[in-house]
Amino acid sequence: MYDHFTWRDDRMFVATPKSKGDQDGSRSYLKAVFANPIKPAICPILTLAIYELAKAYRCTSAKRVLFQEKSLMSKFSTWLTAFLKKGADTLKALGVEDIKTIGSHSLRKGICTSAVEEPGGPSAVAIYKRALWALGGVQDRYFMTEGSSGSDSQVGRVAAGLPVNDIAFASLPPHFAQVDLPSADELRVIFPDYNHYPASFHCVLPFLLASLVHHSAYILRTYGKRHPIFSSQLFQNPALLPKYRAKIKLGIRMNPETGMVASGIPPHILTLERLAQVEIGQDAIRQAVKDSAAEVFNAVCRRVDPLQEQMLTQMGELPAICVRKILEHIQVNGAHPVTPSDMQRMQHDMMRVIQEQMSEMRQELRKMAMPSTSPASQPGPGEQPQPVVPPVDVPLFTWGGALRRVPEGWTYPRSNVACRQLWMYWHFGVRDPHTDVFVGPLRHVVAADFDKQAPGFNVTKASISKAKRVMSALREAAVKAQAAPSLQAINTLDIVSSRAAFAAALAQMFPRLREKHVNNAALEEATGCLTYPRIYQLILEAEEREKSAQPSS
Repeated sequence: MYDHFTWRDDRMFVATPKSKGDQDGSRSYLKAVFANPIKPAICPILTLAIYELAKAYRCTSAKRVLFQEKSLMSKFSTWLTAFLKKGADTLKALGVEDIKTIGSHSLRKGICTSAVEEPGGPSAVAIYKRALWALGGVQDRYFMTEGSSGSDSQVGRVAAGLPVNDIAFASLPPHFAQVDLPSADELRVIFPDYNHYPASFHCVLPFLLASLVHHSAYILRTYGKRHPIFSSQLFQNPALLPKYRAKIKLGIRMNPETGMVASGIPPHILTLERLAQVEIGQDAIRQAVKDSAAEVFNAVCRRVDPLQEQMLTQMGELPAICVRKILEHIQVNGAHPVTPSDMQRMQHDMMRVIQEQMSEMRQELRKMAMPSTSPASQPGPGEQPQPVVPPVDVPLFTWGGALRRVPEGWTYPRSNVACRQLWMYWHFGVRDPHTDVFVGPLRHVVAADFDKQAPGFNVTKASISKAKRVMSALREAAVKAQAAPSLQAINTLDIVSSRAAFAAALAQMFPRLREKHVNNAALEEATGCLTYPRIYQLILEAEEREKSAQPSS
């Protein structure tokens, strides 16, 4: 449950009231979970942040649990088995001959084994306590470590994948300074379920946001373009990432600006930090020596340069001196002797030709640089110049010989898009954070904006028809629920108010959709998570029931 999460200092704490090895919860305590800013692929904080932005909508009556699935263990085991089969060849190349040796408990076993065998790692007692393994009657009564202890924090850093024998082991999580913390209204825009979270989880959200912003380049590079996280406002609004990226703070062991200090740091990390500072000092001395040598070299060059310039000047005068001496002593025997004046006249003629050619080249270059002023581009007598087309709310794209509201090759949201996400696309548009191409809002997009000859045009046309039907029903329900005074007013709502209107519309529509279903509570909980084609089907079923219930005339 979200109530079991909180944040203190540089780490997140998770409570486990009961477990397999502690059924009554007598050995339960808050376990420290750390960020791994140097390896985002295994960072637990970033993973939780991505999940929170990518998960489906939850209605206000849903349980405050992290995972809604009831058979979570079997679902994870099924996924893990399918994943291992798909990557069996890769695993064999890594030395795993039998994929059956990997199971749902392999993660737990692997982390504990790595922590025990790591030189300079945490003690075995701290690992046993973290794993809730019994040490024996006497040991359990005398070793009283808890989650706030340094030993458990050290285990948490090892479990996060931080390198034990490197100064990076003391890495601080991406975070904000106190004056730069995002407000509740800002977090409410980024995290759609903000009002659903308990107060203890609210203090975790700024750190989740900081990890998302810090690793945004990794997310864009690693995840597919259709991943749900790119539908979130953090990636749909191009102003948010640069805004928060400038405020992110990091550090090793301590950040003097924010005052955050790393916990769970063994003494040898402090020694490594001092050695790193010595290396930095040596590099500074080495650079100072290089700079001094360069300064001496430049001083010598300043003394030599005047002499060199004088020599070059004298060498430059040699050709003229040679020509003058030749002209003074030239004498050609023949019928037409060449005099010095003849050679000077030939020299002047050649210079004139060269200058004329250069002048023509300059004129041609000026013509090429000037804008075209041909008669075809100018309005004729009595004609008015063409007016400039004013900008419109919907971006337009030119392809296929026409103006369209979508770029060429763009795909309309298909059957895997949740209904609430389509609602956001419908009123705010879709932005691809990879290419920064913006389309929409989708309420303006029609089938004529797509290539009719494309193989999937019929599917696109059907998707547009279903989306319009679902959105029309939801918008009318939002007005009936008084979430907005009119259909037109819904288009002017901000993001938070629009989400509230969607929730009100679902609540208004729910009585029509639930009659056929036995487990109404489960349907109510899942309605916002359903895709818009499924909602479309439920609307058709409701209309069919209403039609059959009418008395025949």
